[in-house]
Amino acid sequence: MPTTTGNLNLPTHLSGDTLGAMEIAITDGDGSPIDLTGAEVTLRVKRRKEDRRSQLVIGTDDGGLAIVDAVAGLVMIQKRTIELSPGIYHSEIEVAKAGETTIANQGTWTISPDVSR
Repeated sequence: MPTTTGNLNLPTHLSGDTLGAMEIAITDGDGSPIDLTGAEVTLRVKRRKEDRRSQLVIGTDDGGLAIVDAVAGLVMIQKRTIELSPGIYHSEIEVAKAGETTIANQGTWTISPDVSR
């Protein structure tokens, strides 16, 4: 498992709108794909990086994420409505494999207000 993290770039999203299915490449700090064979993958979204509680958790264990190509490190977020309040969130991809859990990718995710609400 990697000791450095790759970037996680999620596009700006409108609060309360449906996020279409989206592929994410899980990479190490050098940009090389992480082999996800036999892994559980979880996307955690927090208000602040140091928060212990996540505002949103999506994973392969609950069907919210699907591994598309394990060797190439590709996962897909399944289509879903995102009900986060507007703001900038800290996001991270956690990979659990062979009894070891590692934060593989980190970044921020901007949730914009929807003017129609």
